[in-house]
Amino acid sequence: MDRRHLIRVSATGEASHNCAFSSHIPAIATFLRDLCNVNFYATNSLEDASGRAALKPSRPDANNNFPGGHMQYRVSSQRSQARARRQAGFTLIELMIVVAIVGILAVIAVPQYQDYVARAQFAEGLTLASAQKAAVVESFSQRGFCPSNSYSEYDGIPVSGHISGSYVQSVIVGGSATEGGVGCTITATFRTENVSPGLSGKTLTLTMFGGSSGSIAWLCKSDAENRYIPRSCT
Repeated sequence: MDRRHLIRVSATGEASHNCAFSSHIPAIATFLRDLCNVNFYATNSLEDASGRAALKPSRPDANNNFPGGHMQYRVSSQRSQARARRQAGFTLIELMIVVAIVGILAVIAVPQYQDYVARAQFAEGLTLASAQKAAVVESFSQRGFCPSNSYSEYDGIPVSGHISGSYVQSVIVGGSATEGGVGCTITATFRTENVSPGLSGKTLTLTMFGGSSGSIAWLCKSDAENRYIPRSCT
């Protein structure tokens, strides 16, 4: 028998829908009714803000029941609530927690960074002063007294004001050697501007020992705080 003679289909729907089927075979009628319901909700879907399909809820019938069950209505409602929560932004508690974390990090990190910058600036003074060691030793071994560059160049050592850097104002060579070649000094003076506050106007002094014996050593001292002085300054 022709299939069109066995099955009669009618489907209407606006706010609600009704799929009615009759067939000599009940299983086929049930299958087609379910398929009609699926097609109805598939063609009456909406897209939410994220581009995903959200099923459009229908009006309840006379018995206050939604066609196809309550599942589609709940899914759409839950997605709407989730979207509203995403658009709500941060709460006051969340903002306070973020501010507290940033404040703690600032209290710990800023002083550490300032100390790091000061140590790097101190290293420039130590480098400029150490560069004069060989010239001082050579001059002392030839003349028997400590050279001085306070007012002019001496034995290849530039005048003090010409030995400078970004954070060092001058490097002065001088001192008075005692018996045994002790007392020649190299003093680096830090600038008072554009330098870390802990080094402003501070000095670094290298003192020579053993100039007469040939076993030369240098003592490093500074009036800056110990936290700025590297271990190499001993």
